[in-house]
Amino acid sequence: MRITGTTTSPKLSIDWKKLGLQVVEEYKEKAVEKVKEEAKEISDNLIEKAEQKAEKLRNAAAEKAQVIRDKGREAADRQRAETDRLMDMTREETDKKIGKMIEAAKNPIERLAAEKAAKALRKKSNQKIDRLKKEGYKKASQIETEANKKADAIESAAKNESEKLIQEAKEKQKEQLD
Repeated sequence: MRITGTTTSPKLSIDWKKLGLQVVEEYKEKAVEKVKEEAKEISDNLIEKAEQKAEKLRNAAAEKAQVIRDKGREAADRQRAETDRLMDMTREETDKKIGKMIEAAKNPIERLAAEKAAKALRKKSNQKIDRLKKEGYKKASQIETEANKKADAIESAAKNESEKLIQEAKEKQKEQLD
């Protein structure tokens, strides 16, 4: 707006074109700001959805990993139980053989020889039992370790995939806002 003339007779003139451009510029800035806000809201929703999807992915992987760990533990427990059963069986067989040897001894000399043979048999049996336990429990441990490795790999892959999903959503957001 311009004011011309004298103080007693002022003349007011409005530059409608300039005023219109100024109003348009204000509305344009408001519209751009509103579009940016809406774009940010939409991209925030995309990130939120990506985070939810990533969380579901990680949870599913954790459940699957737990199943694998549980099955590995169960298989290892079965291996240990089988090892224990074989050890018990070996002890029982040894005890029976020793009992028969001592029972078969008729005189003190045979009894002494039977006791000496029983001692050697017990030693050999104990060595066999120790070897069975070492091998069986080692195998059980390997089963559990392998299951845990598989489970860890599943969880790691899910973690990587979920991080990738979130990162992609953030990159899309940045592109949209720029």
